[in-house]
Amino acid sequence: LLLVYALHLYWVSNLSVVSYVQMAGDVLMVSGILFATGGVESPFSFLYILVIVATSIILPRAACYSIASGAGICYGLLLDLEFFNIIHPVYFMAPSPISRDGGHVFYIIFINIASYYSVAFLSSILSHRLNIVKNELALKSIDLRELQAFHKNVLQNMGNGLWTTDLSGRITSANRAAADILGYSAEEQLGKPCFE
Repeated sequence: LLLVYALHLYWVSNLSVVSYVQMAGDVLMVSGILFATGGVESPFSFLYILVIVATSIILPRAACYSIASGAGICYGLLLDLEFFNIIHPVYFMAPSPISRDGGHVFYIIFINIASYYSVAFLSSILSHRLNIVKNELALKSIDLRELQAFHKNVLQNMGNGLWTTDLSGRITSANRAAADILGYSAEEQLGKPCFE
């Protein structure tokens, strides 16, 4: 499926729609995996959680809850159809008698759907906070670049020669006045011991 999604990227301009289709396809694929591995007894119901987490990273918060709802509907429908003998999943071993108990099936559905919504809630909060931090970091980066440019401009236009050195005394920067005084360009001075 990932290869199919990647090939479609060349022809699709609206990536948001592609993301929704991809996540819905992933939910259906996980449902197929559950059907092929024993339905109510399948150990792979956690795969829906991975789809929900991926959705929270790629799409907005509402989409995360939509995918959690889709996962809950698909999982509940799969187990209900199996319970009422409408479909017969592929069993690798004989199903246990408890998997035919209505209370057990309802409990499994409830626990899984609750976990899907819990993961949707937590992962969407984390993704939202990550976006906030990323935006704040971008703003701070812009401020830092402006401050560095201002600082460099002030230092380069000083009338006095100025060096900066590291702890071992090697020149890390030199302004124009220092280059004029010494007769060496700033690039020639960089990295040399200041005592030389």
